[in-house]
Amino acid sequence: MKDYYVKLLGEHPLVTYIEDAFASFDFKSHRDFRDTLHNDLPHVTMGLRCLFMAGKIQRFKDVTKFEEIDPAVLEEQAKLEAERKEAEAAAASAMGKKVTPKDKAAALRASGTPDMTTPGEFPAFDPAEPNKNKVTPDCVSLELSNVQTMSEMLQYFIHANNLEEEHQFTIAINDS
Repeated sequence: MKDYYVKLLGEHPLVTYIEDAFASFDFKSHRDFRDTLHNDLPHVTMGLRCLFMAGKIQRFKDVTKFEEIDPAVLEEQAKLEAERKEAEAAAASAMGKKVTPKDKAAALRASGTPDMTTPGEFPAFDPAEPNKNKVTPDCVSLELSNVQTMSEMLQYFIHANNLEEEHQFTIAINDS
């Protein structure tokens, strides 16, 4: 899907904003797409709206506040991911076939890991990967109808302003 968006955006250089490009809880795709935009199409910004339709300020904080991670933990995670990929490739080789997306989805269901491509409950915090369910959009579009008071509105702006510079974003208020 990311490649399709990049192709369209490359063919239509006047498009400068894309919102809710992926399923709400598909954080990896959101992060990868934002990185691609910043590297290859810097004139295009990515926004999120649907992810923040429910959950109010706490969801906003849960999704946008990144945790500092010990480099040793990152190294261990990379090692485990490499081992997982190696085991997956070995299993596919033993079966004499290439692992397809359908096979991966079946393995996800069998392992009890939530499928992030379908809507549902917000994913649980994973202490092993504290930034797994985090994303930094260029813009967050908030529905005014979801904000009850000016104090609540101020909480959104204070939170966004207090983030590390590389994780800051613009907040747009949608009053329709």
